[in-house]
Amino acid sequence: MATRTSKPVIVRVPSFSPASKRRAAGIARRGFSAASKAAASERHTLAAVGAAAVLGFAKRSGVDLPKIDALGVAGTYGTVAWALGRALKSPIMSHVATGLLSISAYQLAAGSSVSGDDGGYL
Repeated sequence: MATRTSKPVIVRVPSFSPASKRRAAGIARRGFSAASKAAASERHTLAAVGAAAVLGFAKRSGVDLPKIDALGVAGTYGTVAWALGRALKSPIMSHVATGLLSISAYQLAAGSSVSGDDGGYL
């Protein structure tokens, strides 16, 4: 009797071909490009939110920032940023001023004391 030999078992491991790697890289590149365009078009929002975040971080850290008592900390630095934006014709400084003055207006409208006021009176 003849003996049968079995066929070898072939195990295939999936891997990315160079074409699929290029396709994935192209998708990632387009996604990054779209995200960077969106961030660039919202630069004014990022500047305003960043200024508010820096002020909040300084307050939480306990940094004693100089201020004009009638304006409070946010109002003081918002006014300074607004003046610098006008003098230097800098749109970024104008956006920073928008963020800081928005904080000051919120505190005034909410009836809370302006940030930095000791007595709570305006």
